Formats: sequence, C-alpha cells, structure tokens
Amino acid sequence: MTAKQYQSLELENSVEERVTRWLQERGWQVHPLVTEVERGYRGKSRRNPPGTPDLIAVRRDKCEGRDQVFYLELKRAKGGKLSKFQIEEHKRLSEEGLAVFAHQSNGSDVVDQLNEFATYWRLW
Repeated sequence: MTAKQYQSLELENSVEERVTRWLQERGWQVHPLVTEVERGYRGKSRRNPPGTPDLIAVRRDKCEGRDQVFYLELKRAKGGKLSKFQIEEHKRLSEEGLAVFAHQSNGSDVVDQLNEFATYWRLW
C-alpha cells in the first residue's frame, strides 16, 4: 500500500496524531479541547459547547513578538464531515476574528490543506 492509499484510509485519531506531531516539530504547542462529558469538581458534569474544535495550537512569533493561535477540526481522511454544530461554532469563532482550520476529507492530504490555511492566515 502506498503512503497516499494509506492516508486515504486514515482514521481521525491517526490524522490528529500526525498533525499534532507535525505542528510540534514546527514549534507549536497543541492542546486537545475535550468535548466529551467528564466528571469535574464535586462530581458535576462539564462540557465544551457542541461543535467545539478538536485542538488549539499556540506559539510565540519571535519576529513579531506576538502569540499565534488557531483552532483545528480534524476529520478522518475519507468521508469525515462537519456536523451542523461544528459549522455554527466555527462560523461564530471566525466572526470573532479567530482562525479555525477545518480539515476537508476530500482526498487531499491534511498537511497540504494546513499549509494553505496557514499561508492565508500568515501563520508561517
């Protein structure tokens, strides 16, 4: 199986691991944004709003002396689609001037899409 064939079968958690590693190699801190219900302080349930992106990436731009931040929503390589909640939340974040990368599982590699996104947002 070629690398391209493998990437077309890649599951979301594998895409997430690969993107996280790739970003970390370039100086980004990548943090997951937990959306599942979890037991918090005193047994109360906490949850991010539906549609919250999977990850947040942060790094210090040494040239400009400012922090760079963007959200990432990742899907499996083939057939992954955004939910209506994700579309609405990404729109809301974008309207606030925040960068949201939403991986389109259209057969092109996630890293190629991320490079295009980062160039547009001047992240590198």
